[in-house]
Amino acid sequence: MSFRRVVEPVCLPVELDAAKANLRLDGDDLDAVVTDWISGITDSLEHEIGQCLMAQTWLGTMNSFGTTLELPHPAVAITKIEYDDASGNLCEIAPADVQIVRKRYSSTLQLAKPGPWPATSCRDGAVRITVECGYGDDPKFTPRNVRLYILAKLVDQFDPATQSEKQTPQSAYVDRLLDACRSY
Repeated sequence: MSFRRVVEPVCLPVELDAAKANLRLDGDDLDAVVTDWISGITDSLEHEIGQCLMAQTWLGTMNSFGTTLELPHPAVAITKIEYDDASGNLCEIAPADVQIVRKRYSSTLQLAKPGPWPATSCRDGAVRITVECGYGDDPKFTPRNVRLYILAKLVDQFDPATQSEKQTPQSAYVDRLLDACRSY
């Protein structure tokens, strides 16, 4: 299954004010730059740990239903499942007829009642699943170790004074903050 994000998060996982305080910045002259750094660090770490931090929507496509349907993690809700049946007709599965199974590092989709998935036309993109993912729509839902990682990486990237200390015990600690969140 191939997923792509179709609705971006509406907020960052760390508040701008908290980031500016962490960088010891006053005023709003650098707000756009700090926001861009937070966004870039967030995109990088979401890729690294294989998880979605803030609420966002993803669209997955595949040729047919499989036995295990891996979803972006953490999946919160299925909003739509469309498929082209074996005759090529557009069909839907109601979100109430499926359930998300969330484990610590993965989210999968299964039918709510035991049975086989419907047959599809098996053409490219015959199955389309829209899923809502993330820990929430407010920075307060960001896991603490992820929040610390973002703030530390922000200082690491933004403050030239830390450039000479790249491989210190502190930087090794920062790099290890995400270990508990990795999905793969």
